[in-house]
Amino acid sequence: MMHDQLRRFSASKQGTVAILFAFLVSILFMFVGMAIDMARLLHVKQIVQASLDAAALAAARRFDEPGISEDEIEKTAKMYFDANVASMSSSLAKLSNFQATPNSATSQVTAAVEIEVPTLFFPAGGSTIRNFELPPKAITEFSQTRIEIAMVLDITGSMLEAASDGRVKLETLKAAAKEFADVLYSGHPRPGYIRVAVVPYSASVNAGAFASLVAGPGSDDCVVERPGTEAYTDAPADGLNRFGRMDALTAWYYSCPASSVTPLSDLSTSGNRAAYDVAIDQLQAVGGTGGHMGIAWGWYVLSNQWSALWGANAGSAPSSNVRKIILLMTDGMFNSAYNNGGLSLPSTLATTPSANGSSPYQALQICKNIKSKGDITIYTVGFATPPEAAELLKSCSGETNFYDASDSNKLVTSFRSIASKLVSLRLSS
Repeated sequence: MMHDQLRRFSASKQGTVAILFAFLVSILFMFVGMAIDMARLLHVKQIVQASLDAAALAAARRFDEPGISEDEIEKTAKMYFDANVASMSSSLAKLSNFQATPNSATSQVTAAVEIEVPTLFFPAGGSTIRNFELPPKAITEFSQTRIEIAMVLDITGSMLEAASDGRVKLETLKAAAKEFADVLYSGHPRPGYIRVAVVPYSASVNAGAFASLVAGPGSDDCVVERPGTEAYTDAPADGLNRFGRMDALTAWYYSCPASSVTPLSDLSTSGNRAAYDVAIDQLQAVGGTGGHMGIAWGWYVLSNQWSALWGANAGSAPSSNVRKIILLMTDGMFNSAYNNGGLSLPSTLATTPSANGSSPYQALQICKNIKSKGDITIYTVGFATPPEAAELLKSCSGETNFYDASDSNKLVTSFRSIASKLVSLRLSS
């Protein structure tokens, strides 16, 4: 009889199913618990990481303040971090050993904190491991971006005309250029973090004292575009790559503007800012519009290949260490060219972008080559320009970076908006 009972028990599957079911439920419960714990862990990590980013960003911005101490920067980081994690329940995580480490030499702030997240489900009771720890620290770094800007400004004869609101366009340009600098330096950046060059252009470019170094002899300090295989590149002006000279006897539409190129300068010093304001105030309008020459010289003042020409204090920094910007402004269609099949008014092709040798054609070749290198961003501003000029500017910079300033107020607003973007770029990269 005992043998029969054992045989019947071994044949029964009800107990086996119950045991298996209980085992599977426990496994399922464990995995669900793990998923919940991991979700909590990731949620905490996201909050803390965002808080560290905000703390480092806010603290690093204070490097711009004259006389700021590292202790004050550390306190700023701690204040921002505490404010950002204040809404997170203390039951979610334990945060300890917050540290903010400023580096004045590099304008960097490293923010770090240790995070411990208690588990709710895993591992099961009896284990000595009851917390997730994120060793050793969550770290974020912030460093300010250096910026170099070439302001390529139209000072052609049409800038003496009045805009639709009655204000002389040249005078509005001067006001816009000064406010542009005001916005750039409103945060009191550290010396060397923002540098600005001014490139006025009309029917030629006045290279000033640099003219004799990049071109042959001439009767003035102005140069026109260079011919040859390097016409649309930033190759140094040496050997056969020298610039052309011109005179009104050879080309009736030639003129030499009185305002010359000013290489990169740090306007955070009072002396340099005063010199900038003087250069802007002294802008004089004359002649036609050789916009391609203006763009080229905007490239040259930002090119590392030209740094030796400009000198140690005015040469451009390596592209890996700086963001480079060309701001190109015009109030009309480019119409003056000399070399490379140069065309100028009254030729009907002088303002045709597809006409080989026209100023628009040469400008687009230069813009294309600038953008292909990838280290310079171009912004363009059309000041009450005709539609064809606006299209040319869009082709040069891309539509996103084109500003349509239909009147004086919009010109000032456009310059201010670009400056604000550059300030944001410097403080958020």
